[in-house]
Formats: sequence, structure tokens, C-alpha cells
Amino acid sequence: MPGLFGGDENAPPPNEMIAGTYRRSFHDEEVLCADPTLGMVHHGERDPGGYELVDGGDVVGVLYGALFGTPESFTRDLIQRILDNPERIIPMLDGSFALACLDRDANRFVLATDKLGTRSVYYTRDPPFVFGSELSSVLTAIEDPTVDEQSVSDLLTMIHIWGDRTLLEDVKSLRPATYVLAEKGERSVRRYWSFLFDSRPEAGYVEETAGAYADAVSASLETVPGTPGVWLSGGLDSRILVAALERAGTEYRTYTYDRAMDPKFDPFLDDIDIANSVADTLGVEHDIVGFTPETLAERLPELIEITDGQLGWNTLIHLSHVFEIDATNPMVLYEGPPLVTGEKVGKNHLGRADHPADVLSELHTRVDPKLVKETLSGDVEPKDTFINEVRAVDQTGSDEQIREVTHLVYNSRKHFSGSNKVARARVGTRVPISSKGLLDLVGVFPQSLRRGSIPLTGGRIPHVPSRMKLELMRELDGALNEIPYGATQLPPSYPHAAHGAGFVVKNAVQRLLSGSTVGEWYRENDCFREYLDELLYGAVERELFNAEPILEARRAHLQGDDDHIVYISAVTTVELFYRRILGQESA
Repeated sequence: MPGLFGGDENAPPPNEMIAGTYRRSFHDEEVLCADPTLGMVHHGERDPGGYELVDGGDVVGVLYGALFGTPESFTRDLIQRILDNPERIIPMLDGSFALACLDRDANRFVLATDKLGTRSVYYTRDPPFVFGSELSSVLTAIEDPTVDEQSVSDLLTMIHIWGDRTLLEDVKSLRPATYVLAEKGERSVRRYWSFLFDSRPEAGYVEETAGAYADAVSASLETVPGTPGVWLSGGLDSRILVAALERAGTEYRTYTYDRAMDPKFDPFLDDIDIANSVADTLGVEHDIVGFTPETLAERLPELIEITDGQLGWNTLIHLSHVFEIDATNPMVLYEGPPLVTGEKVGKNHLGRADHPADVLSELHTRVDPKLVKETLSGDVEPKDTFINEVRAVDQTGSDEQIREVTHLVYNSRKHFSGSNKVARARVGTRVPISSKGLLDLVGVFPQSLRRGSIPLTGGRIPHVPSRMKLELMRELDGALNEIPYGATQLPPSYPHAAHGAGFVVKNAVQRLLSGSTVGEWYRENDCFREYLDELLYGAVERELFNAEPILEARRAHLQGDDDHIVYISAVTTVELFYRRILGQESA
């Protein structure tokens, strides 16, 4: 799929790295040089603003993504300055990108991610130095890859992999706001930017953030050809995004998909009902897309290939609807603004005496760690990941460590370099929240605007949405504030306390009536169940896993005793990784 690739004089030939990538007939590739190697696969005329290649003779560079809100473009002069002084120059760049610069004469590489890591970059842990936006292209340099058990533990625990690890011990993922300097067989990995955390007064904060977000969206639009698209749900993140697009005065189109991992209930307005109301109010072109259990079964191997097995397929279902739309219109899809709304890190997660790793575990764990440890045959401790990530960040205070790990690791590894890759396999994407001006405001988020918990619940039930999300929606567009919000079934214009009550009532009814749609598909659809079962039975034959907990989870799920579809998706993702990425069929 679109992305960069390259390596030093001992890297595989460019044609091997290209052959190792996910490519379709509408993708183009260009090789700027070989031995050392630098090149790119890109969308060509589908998204001409989503990549740049510069051949300056002795100095060459590729930009995967787009610079926006930055006063200079990707030129030979900029590439030379990055090579000469990456520590000073790269922090000045804004946008959603990964870049690689090469001084051919000195065999000197600089490889970098943007401030949020919106584009994945993998590189070899040991010589030769080989890198790429896809794990499979880097694998062409590794003869006998080894699966990393701690990463498998991450996948089972959180349904995505954290930090700089991948499912292979031999390959690392470049962290957000980080660059690699490689020269003459030596390399160093350095962080070039960090959040400056504080908590400012609430007065004026919403207005300033709304303005900064709208400015970032407007700046990114300058790189977009034609009419961009937006996935429009029943939530507020997508509504905030279209409000910013409205403020920019641009044309756009919207799409909505059925949330296959969510329950279905007649009493409540669903995403389609609410998105139709939003689109009608705005007067924009709107399409509904969806697919069947049979379609999902056919698509799972491709989804794992696109995302390098770095997150469970259950998190990819929604964005995979991109395969159902005309990828020539729109040519670019936009990513919503969850980082700016204070939803993930709530008031109850900060100011505590607990170790930050314990709070992070509470925040991000999706599957019981006891079940994870029982599933893995090796001696792996899931909590070690949280401890290691706390140690890896630049922050010293507990609250700051919790915030930085979540803002960077969670968003980078789950949303941007993971599930967002599915969209980029078909179309270009833009992520406006990678703007430094906006991220500086995220760093000083007022405590009073964070998501709290419902009174008298001991912090167990979150107050959805955060005050910030409601206030941001109200600030950006009054016309959309009378349309209900899916999670609470109430319009944003209603008081914050009323939304908390609505959230509790809706979730109480949902839990009483049903589990996830995909969980039901596994129980009731013969084609889907047979496909997942074949993967599960393959997984239990791997030395990596213990068979008993996997088979017991399968039994409990199929008999309706529990909903284990998230756990089952993680186990089957690992099995698909063995088959699709490593080419190792089950025993």
C-alpha cells in the first residue's frame, strides 16, 4: 500500500521491497535510488497532494503524507537542512506525514514521523538498516523472523500493540515525534518533540481550541484535490469535523456504515438515523454502506495484511467499509478529532496515588490479563508493557506520564498507524489534529472540561460525553446542536447532566438485551463461524498458545454464556499474521 521504503547498501533490492508490499493496480511506485535505496509506493493521481518525491542528485527525499500549516514545502533545500540538523528542523514541520531523507554520498539517512505518528514506519532492529511503511517490505531483509510474545500479549490485552514493538522481535516501530539518524553502520533514535503539560483556566479555552482546530482543517484542505469525504456517525467527533469543514467553506461528501461491533435496538436512534439527519441539515451528498458476515470473512486476511497484524480485526471492521465506496470520489478521507475532546483520560484517572502503570492498565485493558497469561505458553506479564511505556516517556509526573502515553501510544498505534491504514490502502487521508498549535492546547487541557464519572458510582460509570466535547460542538456549529447524539440520544444543546443520565439509561437497556452484532454473527452465521473456527483451531496448534483457554472461550461464547468476540478476534489476528505476513500455515 502507499508508503515509503529504503535501506542502506546492504538492503534488499528495491524490486524485492516493492514485491513485499500490499499493492493494487491503482498504486504507483517510484525508486529514487538503489544501493542505498529510497523509494515510495503512492496513490498517484488519486491523491497528488498526499506524497512528494525529490531527486536532488546527491540528496533525495520522500514525504509520505502532507505538510500543512508549514511555511515551506518539501524541497531539496529542506531535505538538506533536515539531514544537517534534524533536531532543529523537524520540529518546525506540521502536517500528517512520515519522511525519509538520504545523502547518497555520505550514506546518511534521516527517517522521521510527525508529532502524533499518523503514518507508520518500521525499521530493522539489527543491521542492515532497512525501513518501510509496511512490515512485509522490511521482512524482505530478515531470514528467520521471531514472533515477539510481549507484543502478542499486548494484542490480546489491548487489541493493539504498544510502544515501538511489532509482532516481530526483529522489527521496531518508529514512535511519534521521533527520528532515526543512520550513518556508516551506526544509528541513533531520538525524540524531537514532547507535550508541555499543564492545566490552564477554562475561560476562553473552548473558543481557542475551536479556532485552532478549524485552522488546522482549513490548512490541510489546501493539500486536497477535489471533494474530500468524511465518515459520519451518530457521535460528535465526526460532527465536529464536518462543522470545521463548513467553517472552511469547502464542499465535501459523507458516508455512514453500520457499526457491526455495536448492539442493534429498535428503541434507539442509530448511526444511520442520526447521520441522515446531520447530512440533511447540512445539505451534503450522503451514502450508506455496509456488508455481510460473508464479506467480512473474505476480507479478514486482507485487513491483517494492510495493518501488519498490529491490531485486532474487530477494530478494523468499520473502516473497512472504505472498500465499498468509489475510491475516485472522494480521493481523500478525513480523520476526526478525538484527541482534543478530553474523552479518553478522565478526571478519575488523574491526581491518584496509584502507579501510572496501574492507571494505564485500567484505562486500556480490554481482556482480563489472567486470561491472557493463561492463553500464552511463555512467561509473559501483560502489565510489563504499561511499566515500560511509563519509563519511555519524557515526563516525570504521574499525571503527565498517563496523558503522554495515552495521547501518543494509544492514538498512534490504534488509530493512526493501525486502523487508519485501512482507509489509506484505498484513498488518501488527512489528520488535522497533528498540528502543533492544536497539540499545544491539548497539553494544557483544563481539568474542569475533562470527562468525569456519574455521581455515586465510585468512578465506575463514565459521564459521556465530556463537557469539552459538548462545548466544542456548540462553539463550532449551532445548526447541528439540536440533532441527538447517539451515545445519549439527546441533542448537544441539552445540559451536560442530562447527557450523563441518557448514557446510563441507554447502556443499561443495551446490556440487558444483547451483545455485539459480530458476536452474534459468530454464533449464528455458518460461513463466518466456520471461517473463525478454522483459524482458532490453527492457533491452538501453535507453540505460542495454550489450547484450553482458547477452546473454553469459544465454547462459552457460542453457548451464550459470555461475549468473547474481542478476545477471539485477537487470537485469530495472530493466526492470520502467521499465515498472511509470515507465510506459515498452521501445523
